[in-house]
Amino acid sequence: MTGTAEELSRDFPSFVELHRKSHPEKRRFMDDRMAEFFREVAQGFFSAGWLRLAFLSGAGGDIASAFQIELDRALLLYNSGFDPEAGGRMSPGMVLLARCVEDAIGRGLKEYDFLRGRERYKYDLGGQDRTVYRATLSFP
Repeated sequence: MTGTAEELSRDFPSFVELHRKSHPEKRRFMDDRMAEFFREVAQGFFSAGWLRLAFLSGAGGDIASAFQIELDRALLLYNSGFDPEAGGRMSPGMVLLARCVEDAIGRGLKEYDFLRGRERYKYDLGGQDRTVYRATLSFP
């Protein structure tokens, strides 16, 4: 999102609603406490100029959303959501993410990163596994 703080305030609730609608596990995950955490994270990324909220809208309003971070010429998919009843045979989440990838390419970004997780849609859109390392440092 490169818009205004007012646009963030207006659009963020739609992201939360679509995230909750997209799957029962996501509904349990995105309780009020987690929604507040996401709002604070969104505000921080927005203030830094990194937040990219994207929406796919139909006649009745937003039907898919993507919470993305643009950093170092890369677009990172932090989380997403969609209304499973709005798409019919169409997959609104896939359509939106394909458009986000297309937009990133058109703007000359070097990569679109789906981040962690092995969800099928990531592979359907060309995602490839990367080894992720974790290190714990101890100091005396």
